[in-house]
Amino acid sequence: LAVRWYGLAYLAAFTLAWWLGRRRTARGLSDFSDQEVSDVIFYGAVGAVLGGRIGYTLFYGFEFLQADPLYLLRVWEGGMSFHGGLIGTLLGFAWFAHKTGRRFCAVCDFVAPLTPTGLGLGRLGNFANTELPGRVTDSAFGVIFPCTPDVQALNPLCIGAYESVARYPSSLYQAFAEGVVLFVLVWWFASRPRPVGAVAGVFLLGY
Repeated sequence: LAVRWYGLAYLAAFTLAWWLGRRRTARGLSDFSDQEVSDVIFYGAVGAVLGGRIGYTLFYGFEFLQADPLYLLRVWEGGMSFHGGLIGTLLGFAWFAHKTGRRFCAVCDFVAPLTPTGLGLGRLGNFANTELPGRVTDSAFGVIFPCTPDVQALNPLCIGAYESVARYPSSLYQAFAEGVVLFVLVWWFASRPRPVGAVAGVFLLGY
């Protein structure tokens, strides 16, 4: 059983979102029950994984999908797309809202403060997988991203040029901005009653 950093990042993100959701309800910041917190995280997780995988194969790995349609199911080979994951997650929240009779925007307001930590952990997974390298640089912040055969097995988009030049670790910058700064901003904004859709709006603007 191969344990992947990106998979651990996803697991930690969903677990932390569940714990933070329970904290919000315990502090009276939401009328969600504990069961509803678990359910909305579950629907979001399923949507993120399915949407992320489908999006990756369509946006970045379509040639692999054409050669072998079963590539879509081989999640252990890596490959997730933020765009697809976002669409899948929103569909999951929409289904949860339909089942519980809640407004879709109200569900998004509840989940928005829980999301930045997951984004940050995901970007750390990107860094571990040598994904999303930044521009070439000769500054002290530069990192040489390897593209060995082992790395190519995890990240088929890496190229040999990664080995000869240093690049900004943009995924670490994003982990700090999306995972720490955005979390503090949205959590603070959601700490008092706001109009429906405002918390989700601040999250989207901040992101």
